[in-house]
Amino acid sequence: MRFFSTLVASTLGTLVALGLMFFIAFLFILALAASSSEQPMVRTGSVLVVDLSGPIPEQVSGDPFAQAFGGEAPYDLYDVTRALQRAAVDDRVEAAWLQIHGVMAPWASLQEVREALLAFKETGKPIYATSGDYAMDEADYFLASVADSVFAEPEGFFEFNGFFLEVTFFQEMLEKLDIEPQIVRAGTFKSAVEPFIRNNLSPENEMQLQALLDTQNEVFLQAIADSRNWDIDRARTLIETEGILTADEALEAGLLDDLLFTDQIESLFKTRLGLDADDDLRQISIDSYVNVSDEDHPEVRVAAVEFILEGLAGIKKISRSEERGYVRSEERQPEIGYEEPIDSPKTHLN
Repeated sequence: MRFFSTLVASTLGTLVALGLMFFIAFLFILALAASSSEQPMVRTGSVLVVDLSGPIPEQVSGDPFAQAFGGEAPYDLYDVTRALQRAAVDDRVEAAWLQIHGVMAPWASLQEVREALLAFKETGKPIYATSGDYAMDEADYFLASVADSVFAEPEGFFEFNGFFLEVTFFQEMLEKLDIEPQIVRAGTFKSAVEPFIRNNLSPENEMQLQALLDTQNEVFLQAIADSRNWDIDRARTLIETEGILTADEALEAGLLDDLLFTDQIESLFKTRLGLDADDDLRQISIDSYVNVSDEDHPEVRVAAVEFILEGLAGIKKISRSEERGYVRSEERQPEIGYEEPIDSPKTHLN
């Protein structure tokens, strides 16, 4: 009897283990199938739907399992900018629809995306930006303002109250843990170690962080002023006096062009593209468009870029990808982004 119960338990355990293995294998095959789908077809008269929500990573692994179950973005910064460059010269793409809400990216990445959007706009193809019923903040609007028109739904709201930086300090925590950091530094502006030896910003560090923040604010205000045909003082006054705005208040302030729902925006595109009201608005998402091969429209030739870094160790070449051709850029200046840590004791600059 004991032998029989042991046999039954072992058999059940084996079956459960096999079932789990088959289930995991099924999920993996499903992810592979999703990633190896056929080349997307771009129909003439298509609208490129650029969904910019959540993070825009510098690079994605391309692992279908990570994208299907790990929450990895389907495209990275290079994919977004390259897709916009290709769409600008692709005769089948006649317009772009920016769907922006909650975009998360370093400031340098946002500037790259904005430049790609401006290049698309210069072709004369219509471009509209919407936030739906979500909130739109400064990062969202920095990109959306490129569009010919910016729309939101009546229930949406708008954040337009400027920028701030946070610096986290660990000195008290280290003291409680009886940890003494051993630090060597030269110069008063070498602030990387300050979180471990101070509880607040040094005057020098506050000065340089404030300069970074002021520069970012001026770049943002100038971009908004240029896009909305404003004087920069108007943008500055708005960001200093307003905070959280309703969609109606943002419309009255001139940040939005109208309050429209999705079907109304589709009608706008149809009118702009010369379609009848009953015609189908052909759309292709950017995560599909990035998978369109260059051979599918041979007039597009996007080359990788080589950056030449000269330093004490000599010259180091960094290539973005292993594509057909290369464009050497030895004069381009590096872009510097600042990402602030969060949590623990903080000092705020705004």
